[in-house]
Amino acid sequence: LMLAALIVLERDGLVRTVGGALLALAAYGAKESALVLPALLVLRDLALPHDRAPARGATWTRAVVLAGLAGAFLLGRLAVLDGLSQVEEFPGGTWWAALRGFLAGLLWYARDLLWPVGFPFDLHLPIPLHVAEPAVVAGAGLLLSLVLAGAWGLARGRGLLAFATLGALACLLPVSNLVVPLKAVVAERFLYPVLVCFAAGIAFALTRIPKARRALGMGVVAVGLIAFVLASNDRTRSWADDESLWERVLRERPDHMRAYEGLGFEYLRQGRIRDAEIAYRSYLESNPIDGKSMRLLGDAFGDVAAAQRLVSGRPDETTTPEGRRLARMNWGNPRARADAMLTFDFASGFDPPSRRCDVPGCR
Repeated sequence: LMLAALIVLERDGLVRTVGGALLALAAYGAKESALVLPALLVLRDLALPHDRAPARGATWTRAVVLAGLAGAFLLGRLAVLDGLSQVEEFPGGTWWAALRGFLAGLLWYARDLLWPVGFPFDLHLPIPLHVAEPAVVAGAGLLLSLVLAGAWGLARGRGLLAFATLGALACLLPVSNLVVPLKAVVAERFLYPVLVCFAAGIAFALTRIPKARRALGMGVVAVGLIAFVLASNDRTRSWADDESLWERVLRERPDHMRAYEGLGFEYLRQGRIRDAEIAYRSYLESNPIDGKSMRLLGDAFGDVAAAQRLVSGRPDETTTPEGRRLARMNWGNPRARADAMLTFDFASGFDPPSRRCDVPGCR
């Protein structure tokens, strides 16, 4: 949606302005990180050739409109939700600790852009304890380099360079944990908007190569694209279904907690309560405040309790949330039924009275 809005707003015209604004509003609703769209619009227009770029007045007017829509969206969100984030504490406990984590995370982002192999997903990187740690110093150097390169590009009329550098930083700002705290310190999905800026940086580098050596530069880019395709193809084979994906991730990174959460959710969907509980217990050891996972697991236990009542000859309580969920589940699957009936257990011994059942074998 962000790319579509930028494409629509590439030309002047009231219809394009209205269409781009509607796409931007849809992007805001889809993902809050799209709120950087006004900054990307200005940087993109500065990067376009003069014969293709909208008038400067139109660019700034559109940026103000998009910023106003972003502000209205945030006000509406705050009116219906309690805060901008479900996480109440910054990574490491303080904003300064989150800053150290962001600087160290810049190195991880750079590595993942240059060689995207493996299955990073959300990572809980250790927060550096001191500002003088090598990862923090190197990240600060990378940040300063990007800012200076962007400023030089703006001053010298190199809009493509400014879009590549400052645009990338703008895309990372909402997910930096510096504005609002998030569950993940870094995540590969945070790089999706940055890919456009990364491609712009490659294009700028090619334009700076002398014409006599430009063919060599294109060859290097072609080799890099082939390597990326091969790496992507290797990862794609594991995306046949969620279970095969997360099992592949765990084979490569047994300590990857996000994989345990993904497996737990997939096992719940299949009705494999015992496997789901084991996976979620492993995940919650690293993220004990994830209320979403605890709620999903608790609902699954409620479903099993409702199933136990059915097995014991009690009528189906379709008026309860558990009974309604039970009616939608495929209890005809022998493995799911046996797993739910015979291995029902509550995580950590938590057994609220509203969830108890007195059927033999139900604990």
